[in-house]
Amino acid sequence: MKFLNDVDAQMFLVEIGQIKNLSGITKAFVPTEEMIESFISKRTGLVTKLKDHRKSQDAKAQWRKNKHSMMKGIKTFHKSTEGKRFHRNLGTFLATRFSGSKKDNKVSEMCEFLKSLSSAKTHMLIELTYYHSIEEQVELESLVFDYAQPLFRSIEEKVIYGSELDGDEEEFLKDVCNHSGPDV
Repeated sequence: MKFLNDVDAQMFLVEIGQIKNLSGITKAFVPTEEMIESFISKRTGLVTKLKDHRKSQDAKAQWRKNKHSMMKGIKTFHKSTEGKRFHRNLGTFLATRFSGSKKDNKVSEMCEFLKSLSSAKTHMLIELTYYHSIEEQVELESLVFDYAQPLFRSIEEKVIYGSELDGDEEEFLKDVCNHSGPDV
């Protein structure tokens, strides 16, 4: 388990009941295997109670309604070097794809876009390995597994077979590309 900041590492210890160990804990803290097992066993019961089992339809509706609050779970990716590289590649693809201009080397363009898409999926999954409050964790898992992964698959297939993206897919790509902060 990784931590984005010192407070997250301290919240992790509080959540597993090790309050006496809080002093001097930083984001570089590496929890023991027993700590992680304790954390998982405590969270498992809570997460299953918080999840709705009609999640596929709910996740899509929730994304449309609350996408701004759900985006906070992946904002840290936007600030990273990998995130900025992804944004440049995907932004270039979107600019050439939706502006109507055609490139001679379509296979190369398609490969670059698929690499960027794969990078976005990977970084969403990496974000799940960081500590989050239980509410953020449930939102992030719902976003990644119930909405984003199926949408990524659909976008990949359409790009490979040359089909047009629908409105939801275009909107999702634009939202994933939308980041606050300067490009590197």
